[in-house]
Amino acid sequence: MLTLVSGVYSEPLTEILAANTYTVGFVFVVLGRTELSTEHTTLAVLPVLDRRASPIELGRLWGLVLGGNLVGGVIFAVVMVTVGPAFGIFEVRTLAAIAGPYVTHSSGALLGGALLAG
Repeated sequence: MLTLVSGVYSEPLTEILAANTYTVGFVFVVLGRTELSTEHTTLAVLPVLDRRASPIELGRLWGLVLGGNLVGGVIFAVVMVTVGPAFGIFEVRTLAAIAGPYVTHSSGALLGGALLAG
């Protein structure tokens, strides 16, 4: 979004559009009835509560899901950073503009924000 509208619209409008891009995408995911990984990891608690599975099995499942998400996220990021600029999807400076305000916080603040965000 920043690549498309940067320099076209005013700074406040550009910020609003960029800030709402994730939200619009999330609405499309929900309306499209696409399943999110959090749905499966939350439902996995039910067998533990019914004592049909152990907390260790639940921890193993959550660990596998987390590991898979991290590996998938890294692979996706590497592909996008490589392919995105080559095809003109976005500019590398746009990534720095998006990430810049977030990487200046302390580790504790980032962890707290991540926990609050779910």
